[in-house]
Amino acid sequence: MTTTAQQNHLAALFKAATVIPVLTIERIQDAVPLARALVAGGVGEANAATWLAEPNVVAVGGSWLCPTAEIRAGNWAGITAICQRTLKALKAA
Repeated sequence: MTTTAQQNHLAALFKAATVIPVLTIERIQDAVPLARALVAGGVGEANAATWLAEPNVVAVGGSWLCPTAEIRAGNWAGITAICQRTLKALKAA
């Protein structure tokens, strides 16, 4: 991990919220201050702001933004509404 962290300062952490608690992200920040993370998996509207409050988390993602059923139905307006609602909630946080 040291070599990777020194070469690449951005890591995508999938299934992060189900495997890696926020406390671990804080410890990574302590050990590798330049490391930044995109956190996905287990992230949703309820906890996205908590992850984004961490100084080394630059983005969150997850299937809640574009649910499979909405994609299959071609409900682009519904997906847009979910994304807009999420952005509004995150800006307020």
